[in-house]
Order: sequence, then C-alpha cells, then structure tokens
Amino acid sequence: MVISGLKYNKLTIKINELTKRLIFTFSILVFSFSLNAQICDPPCTPDQSCLANYNQNGSICPEELAFAIANSYYEENVTVVPPEGSPYYPFSSMRIDAINNLPEGITWCKSQEMFDVTNPLTCYCVQLKGTPTTHGTYVLSLAITLFVNNEGTQEPVTQYTDTSLEIEVLPEGVELPVADFTWTGNQCYRDTVFFTAANNPAGSSYVWKVNGNVVSEGSPTFSYVFSPFFAVPTDYQVSLIVSTGYYTDDITKTITIYPMPGVSVSVPDYDYNEYVCHGTSFTLTANGAETYLWSTGETGNEITVTLSEFTVITVFGTDIHSCVNRDSIMFFVWSVDTTLTNHNLCEGDVYDFYGTEITEAGTYYHTVTSPYTGCDNIEQLEVTLAPYPEQVVILQDPEDGILQAGTSGSIILETSEVGTKYCVTVGGEPYTGLINGTGSMLSLGGFFPAGSYEVLSRNQYNCYLVQGIANFTSQVSGNLGQIVANVTFGTPASNFPAEHVNVKLYKTEIDITENEVIVLMDQKLLDGNGQTEFLNLTPGDYYLGSFVQYPENYNVAEHVYYQDAVVHEDAISIPIEEGTVFFASLHHVLLTESQGSNTMQGIVGASSNNSKGLNPIEDMVVILKK
Repeated sequence: MVISGLKYNKLTIKINELTKRLIFTFSILVFSFSLNAQICDPPCTPDQSCLANYNQNGSICPEELAFAIANSYYEENVTVVPPEGSPYYPFSSMRIDAINNLPEGITWCKSQEMFDVTNPLTCYCVQLKGTPTTHGTYVLSLAITLFVNNEGTQEPVTQYTDTSLEIEVLPEGVELPVADFTWTGNQCYRDTVFFTAANNPAGSSYVWKVNGNVVSEGSPTFSYVFSPFFAVPTDYQVSLIVSTGYYTDDITKTITIYPMPGVSVSVPDYDYNEYVCHGTSFTLTANGAETYLWSTGETGNEITVTLSEFTVITVFGTDIHSCVNRDSIMFFVWSVDTTLTNHNLCEGDVYDFYGTEITEAGTYYHTVTSPYTGCDNIEQLEVTLAPYPEQVVILQDPEDGILQAGTSGSIILETSEVGTKYCVTVGGEPYTGLINGTGSMLSLGGFFPAGSYEVLSRNQYNCYLVQGIANFTSQVSGNLGQIVANVTFGTPASNFPAEHVNVKLYKTEIDITENEVIVLMDQKLLDGNGQTEFLNLTPGDYYLGSFVQYPENYNVAEHVYYQDAVVHEDAISIPIEEGTVFFASLHHVLLTESQGSNTMQGIVGASSNNSKGLNPIEDMVVILKK
C-alpha cells in the first residue's frame, strides 16, 4: 500500500544562497495526537518482501489487516518502507508519531523511533496487539512526520495523516467461512486432478462431492481420477461444503474431462516384421494430436531416423486440452559384423587388401556385402610395419672359397641380431637348422663341402632377408683354364658402353648330399671391347649367363633382361680342361612371349630338346676354340 498524500510538488523549499540555510514553508495539518508508542520488546519482524512504490513514495504492508474477534487476543505486524522523496527534495527519515482510532484494548509499538531512508531501502515495522473489546470497523489514523537532513540535523519537513489501514473486529465467537476451491493437473482421461479448499477463514470441516456423491471428508484437499465411459469430453460437478461449527457454506463448480488424443505413428515402406540393414533411414509421421515430442528429443509430426541397432521410437502427442497419449514402433536391425585381421608387413613389402596395395602401417577398412542378409559388413585390417633383419657381413673360410683336398668350408657372420634366426640353404632347401642370433659374431658351421650356399635370416616379425651367398670349390693341380666371353644383344658388343653388361659364370659342383648343384663362381662387367675374361679356372663344367645393367636405356624386351640368371637343367655346359682357353659368344635377339622363358635366355649351350623350347642355334651361338 502506498503512503498516499505525499505530494512533493506541494512542498515549498527555499534556499538562502547567503547563509545556505534551509527555510521550510508548509501547511501543518492540525490534529491531536499523543506519543503513545513505545519500542517493541521483543522486536517485531518486518516483511522484507514489502517493496517501495515505483514513485519512491514508500509502502505499507499488508494492504488489508487481518480481522480481529472481540475479546480474543490480536497481534498483527505492519511493515513500513519510508518514502525517499524526489532527487531534488530527498527525505532523510520519517517518524510515526501516533496511531489513532485503534479499537479499545489494542495498543501499538514500533521497531525504532526514527525510520531512516537508506539505500538499499530498509523495511521497518509497527506491531498492533492486544484484546479488542468492541466489534466494529476501525479506520486507523497514522500521524507521520517526514524529515530532511539539514547539515547533519534532522529537521521536520511536513506532517501527514495516513488512513489507508483498518481493522475489522468481529463479534465474539463469530466465524464467517466463504467456500471456495481451486484445482491443478490436466483435465484428461485417467489423469489425477488435485483440489484445494480456498475459503477464508478456514473451516473446521470439509466435505467434497463429485456429481453429488461424497468422495472425501475432513481434509481441505483431495485428489480424484476421472475415467469417463465414453471417449468424448465429459462434465463433472465438484462441490465443497465447509463449516466452522455454527456456519456452513458450499460451492459447486463444473470441471470438463477430455479424452486422450488418438496418437499413431506410420512408416511407409516398412514391414513391421522384417529386419533392416544397419544405416537404413526411415521417415516417421505422427497423427492425432496438436504437438509432438519424440523419444529422440525432436519435435514436430515428422522425423527421420537412421538405424544402427534394435530401436524403439516413441512419440508423445499433446492436444489442445494438454491431454497426452503416445504410440511406439520397433525396428529390428541387422548388426554390422566386423572381421579383424592383424598383419605384420615387412618394410618395403606390399599387402593386397581387396585390390588396394598397402605399404604403410595403419588401420584399413573394406565393406563387403553379406550373402545372407544383403547388408554391408566391415573387414578391418590392422597393419603393423615390421623391419627386415639387419644386413650383416658373411665371412667364409677359406676366404677364396678353394677347399684343400679332404677339407670343408666354414661360414661365419661378422655380427648377428638378438631375436633373429639364421640358416644355410642349398638350392632353396634347408642345409642347417635355425641358429639364434647372439648380438655378436655367429658361426653357422664348419662342414660345408664344395658348393653354393645361401644364408637366410628371419626376425621375430617373420620378415626374411637373404644375407648373401658363400661359394666353395675344390682345389686342383696343374695348369688352369680360362673363358673369354663376348656378349651381344643384336648389337655389336663394342657398341655398349663399358660396364653396361654383366656376365655371370656358374660351375657344376657336388654337394655334401652327393647331389649336383650349380654354383655362381664369379660375375664381371663387359669392358669397352665387348669382352670379359674369367681366368684361373679349375677343370669342370661351366655355364655362362648375361644381363643388361640398365635395360631402360636400350631397346631390349623385358624378358631378355636377366637380373638373376638361372641355369636350366638341360643347358649344355662348357667343359674346361687343364690349359684350355674357350671363347664364348652369346648373341641375344628380341623374342616374342611364345619363344620361351627368359630364365634360359643367354645361357650358353641350351639343348634343342630343353623344356623351354629354345633354339640353341638361333638364340645362342657358342664358339669354342683352343
């Protein structure tokens, strides 16, 4: 309640510019009052929710005082927020000097003598208490004095009488209940509605009825679930009868209960009994309500879902009466099967993953379609890049590979890796068992007869590396022989730059198992004259092979490029006796694919009935001269 009558524009304030002293001129309201109040003990408590009027006029709360009953004790707190005045004429405080026209038997007190204006505003209180003796309506008259701060001195500005409060004293023993009630909750089929009595003063007994039937007694509140038989809006009559012992009042109100909306979900092109593939999308449409909320969190009557597993989608539909119903749909989804393959890839190797050449470590995926479900599954490849064994130096004893009669050769690795295994093979077959590396020099055995031996290594990642070849041959006495090789590729050999053609010399030896093996004895580059010589040859059967060092520089078909010449079992050897010199001319021509394997091309003396179908006269010319 606003403290009325404080009209700042009617307050005349003049300032003497010379003395800086305030001179007040105001119209004093004449009334009689007595300073009959004292400071409340114990203190009264103001209502902090009482706010000042937006015009800064202050407030008094509550607007209506509670009624009193004659010859019954009465106590009421009144909260006061003093007015601030205007920015030009601010008030510093106010004082309630008297409250007149109080019912007989009622006195008053205040929280303090002066109610100071503060920022933020402070709430003060006045307490009315006592036992009234005479019923009636009493309009209270509050005598108020407003003050301003004049250089530290509180000086009165004006006096004012407020008559906004009144006390109603009822006759002794009289109670006047007025029946009323409210309700909360949705007015929907099978929803719970909560009813609360709202009569003032409170009654001593309560009776609730629905359509004339008593449903609750004694409590000012009750709840009820309405279940109309027909799915149409249905009216119910709810009544409250409230009594105070000598007086009874009642009220009846109509409440309408609404049926739940008929919410449904439809999904075109979906068979409710079939499984669908992972990643399939469907559009769901809801009908039968005004607004919709889906279990996915989306709103609106239509959503699109992409399925990854068994899923239940529920939609909640709300109609204009706030009634809610729902519908659900289930989707059965084939799971995505992921097959995991782990593969150690040796550095420099290539792994074919469904047509993709994998050369680096990583995770790779490929999608395959299941023949059973028609759905895509995942092939996952985890590739770990593994190193090859370390290349080491092979030492052979004797170093020149020539064995004295009745002796064997030894093969030693200058160093070896821990975790790597080594073995010796002959013709691709194991000759020794696996020998573990030690991190230092490692002997692979000292029992190797004449022959060609390949040293193979395998590390813990199953990466293989050919470390090299050790060759041993038997020593013979007497004069040694030699072979002079001339090699052409359809072009005079002298037309080839030096060191562009490599010639390999092979020899037949008998290994420890009494099997004939072909041993690489030596290889040399052609000189500028198109020749190379192999000297100091011990008697035996020899084979020659050749290949171009830089085939990209020559018009030579790929199948005549011999990076690794292989001697075929049907090739005719060159017999070397003591003191014999052979001149061999290897003539290579361009061949078609139908003319045989490149593994035999360039091998001296291929027989006419060899399995590769080469013509030794046309393809290779061997000239032997003493």
